[in-house]
Amino acid sequence: MLALVERAGRLCGVRTAEGVQEAEAVVLAAGLHSAELLRPLGLELPLRAQLVSVLQTEPLPPLLEQVFGVANADCAGRQEIGGRLRVTTGIGDWPHPLQGWTEAALLPAAGVLGGLIARAGALLPALLAARVARIWGGLIDLTPDALPVLDGPLPGLVVAAGFSGHGWCLGPVSGEICAALALGRACPHDIAAFRLGRFAQPPGAAQPLTLHG
Repeated sequence: MLALVERAGRLCGVRTAEGVQEAEAVVLAAGLHSAELLRPLGLELPLRAQLVSVLQTEPLPPLLEQVFGVANADCAGRQEIGGRLRVTTGIGDWPHPLQGWTEAALLPAAGVLGGLIARAGALLPALLAARVARIWGGLIDLTPDALPVLDGPLPGLVVAAGFSGHGWCLGPVSGEICAALALGRACPHDIAAFRLGRFAQPPGAAQPLTLHG
């Protein structure tokens, strides 16, 4: 998608490389790219790109059932259904342009991985003897209050962005909300705290993430 298409104050489709695709409603869930797509419509979505690094092991016997995290959010993890441990760092700055990023550019440095292994291994010693299967990095679309935007700021437009690392756990309920907004139905949940307009108020202190494993 290249742009949102608006006519007479209403979203009517999207512009792609193949041309304009008409639609009665558009759900914008483009992560960090949502802000740049909204800006031509006069809508400002404050998002900050943050980087999280991830290490995944080969499958291990069952070790824990719950997600674990620490109070300062610099380490979190879980054991996947197949037995692999997956641990993540805290969020770090991504001081590069969003356009043109690659998976290789997001790979963690050796020092970052060393710190992650030391912190996670202190909580879960079995990690220290596990074989590493994969490492990767991912970008987080962080809002000033670390809460997502779930809103219909224009007729025909639904925004679902800024999940701040919590997209997987919020996915099911967010889908219900987006479907209701797109279809013009009563929203099944109170979304006052997630409206885009909250950022038009005097800014408060940014709230840190507490868990994103």
